[in-house]
Amino acid sequence: MKTMNTTWNLAAAVVLVLLANGIARADETPFGNGPAYEQGGALEAATVEPMLTGKGVHFAAGFIGHRLDLQDDAYDALYKAGVDLAREGLGMELLGGYRFGPRLSLNLRIATSTHDTGRADLEAGLGLAMLEVLAHLRPGERVQPFLSGGLGGGGLVLSPNEGDDVTLEGAAFAAGGGVDVLLSDRWTLGFAYRAAVIDYETATIDLPGSAPVTFRGAGLAHEFGFRWDFRI
Repeated sequence: MKTMNTTWNLAAAVVLVLLANGIARADETPFGNGPAYEQGGALEAATVEPMLTGKGVHFAAGFIGHRLDLQDDAYDALYKAGVDLAREGLGMELLGGYRFGPRLSLNLRIATSTHDTGRADLEAGLGLAMLEVLAHLRPGERVQPFLSGGLGGGGLVLSPNEGDDVTLEGAAFAAGGGVDVLLSDRWTLGFAYRAAVIDYETATIDLPGSAPVTFRGAGLAHEFGFRWDFRI
């Protein structure tokens, strides 16, 4: 968990710096079929297409909430290991990707959240890393609904104050949807829900003060969040 937090903080700092530096490059041209403007004494109609509906690289950072539902056998193993894992947790997401055109984007996305364990000497974190495809349903509009689907991996990390971290991991796939609100040619505010199924591999939970316990099962992570997206 300590290593994961350090890596996350470094990655978050890099992306946020990129987002901050991009503010100066943001184009403030209005959206859509704008009002007529006066040029050289003549009225001309200005038609501006939002750049985010076209091709381009983009980065995003945001805040999320996770609710993790595990199978009964998995919860039983955690309880036997002395872990009273809270289902709800808060965290952040980082995203980078490429929009191929008006309707399709491909993103690499990382999301993590922290969860209470009922123990002062133990931290827990849920992480998801996904290669995700987004289908934009109303390209060219200021408000753009989308559907998403992705494949990747998920991990639940138990980090005691003393001893080694215990990592429970497995393959994952996710599906969801949301809406993007285009604020300018380069900036977007997005809201999304995703459901990720994680098929955890069989592992041993060996924590200080508890006997080793075999962990197996699957989990369903519900995710709600919002993000700021910047197109280069």
